[in-house]
Amino acid sequence: MRKEKKKATIAIIGRPNVGKSTLFNRILRKRLAIIGEEEGVTRDRLCASGELFGLAFDLVDTGGWQRDRSLPFSEEVQKQILTAVQEATSIVMVVDGSIGVTREDEWVARALQRTKKPLCLAINKIDSTAQEWLMHHFYSLGISPLIPISALHGNHIVELLQSALHLSPPSSSPVPTPAPSPLKVAVVGRPNVGKSTLVNQILNQERCVVSETAGTTRDAIDVPFFYRHLPFVFIDTAGIRKRKAKGEAVDTFAAMRTTSAIQRAEICLLLIDATTGITSQDKKILHHIEREGRGSILLLNKWDLVKGRRMEHVIRELRTHLSSLDHYPMQCISAKEGKRLGKIFEQIETVSHDFFLRVKTPTLNDCIEEAMRKQSPPMYGGKRLRIYYTTQIGSGPPRFVSFVNRPELMGESYRKYLIRQLRHRYRFAGVPILFFLKGKEGRGKEGGKGFTKKEGGRGPIASPSYDFLLFEESVNRPCES
Repeated sequence: MRKEKKKATIAIIGRPNVGKSTLFNRILRKRLAIIGEEEGVTRDRLCASGELFGLAFDLVDTGGWQRDRSLPFSEEVQKQILTAVQEATSIVMVVDGSIGVTREDEWVARALQRTKKPLCLAINKIDSTAQEWLMHHFYSLGISPLIPISALHGNHIVELLQSALHLSPPSSSPVPTPAPSPLKVAVVGRPNVGKSTLVNQILNQERCVVSETAGTTRDAIDVPFFYRHLPFVFIDTAGIRKRKAKGEAVDTFAAMRTTSAIQRAEICLLLIDATTGITSQDKKILHHIEREGRGSILLLNKWDLVKGRRMEHVIRELRTHLSSLDHYPMQCISAKEGKRLGKIFEQIETVSHDFFLRVKTPTLNDCIEEAMRKQSPPMYGGKRLRIYYTTQIGSGPPRFVSFVNRPELMGESYRKYLIRQLRHRYRFAGVPILFFLKGKEGRGKEGGKGFTKKEGGRGPIASPSYDFLLFEESVNRPCES
């Protein structure tokens, strides 16, 4: 079997507030890590793939390493750092060139030298050649090579990467068989509902920092892994707070990362605190997931704290009081105790199947015709809606277009009725349905050949679930697939 070099893994280590996350973003040319002026912004370790001159590598950002264990999250952050050091093939230690050598730098340097890992020193905040003389103070740390860099301006980043990759020991492994694209699953919810605890339990390792303090997670953490030989990427996200709640800039960027994670994912696991039930904020989060066209599974976490109630009764009550939740899979779990987590993957498989489901056009038209025979559309102004033909134009989520005589004759109640019939026939569990109407060209003409649709206008109809988009006839333009 042909051999190839295994990807290098470069870990970025250093004391707090020396520019590790800025360097991480600069190397990857993406704003993946949240950056702030205060110390301790990064808590989890972030992993991403990069490339230099055709050579691929994995880059790991970590929190600030400090001796004082009494500071918030210091123990948890240190565990993440030690894991990153253990998995790395080479380490880049970052220091602040504008400040000089500190006792914390000396302590970090000694700790890294004891690991016997290949090590190079990045002296950050050297923004011009006139400041390069500052690097001589850092020879006392006993680390070589030393590279003066500016993570903010991008100076000498290539030289740093070349040094780090040169230090990585060459290794080889069999060329892997091409694997299917991993399914991206975002874990979302309000702060402190157990998102990071759930990810750690699924991975059976302390991959994400967990704390009783709300807002512990800030970055969106992508965690690839395999379950029953199938690839997944779980995305641990920051809690989505109420808009009216005033927060720091870091919280604002964390919310932006969460929104981006929802957009990147195919399926979202919405965690709900079982002790409080579904709140208005949970409904807003679900509403946002639907607008983005993602599949959803509702997980009632912290079930170990609920006493005297049966799971099936609670789920039945939720579906009774909130009819918009009928098509969402629900599960009561305890992420802390690891109970009923295996059923999550069964529901992910179901929602994933329906998310990418393609319905054959003949059976789809049979479903619509049968629905119209059971219940005809109501008349408006002496006119009745006629649906000539329906076809699916996309999946992930499923998107349909119907050619009709007059789109404005589609009433809200009949819209909901057709959606229910589609779900009854094809299930579409936890999946929003996007349904477009394409009107016949020339109002009132029954024999016209062309069809038109209008993009803009009213846009989506306001409803509990954004599973139906109505476009009126206007511009002579083909339907986009």
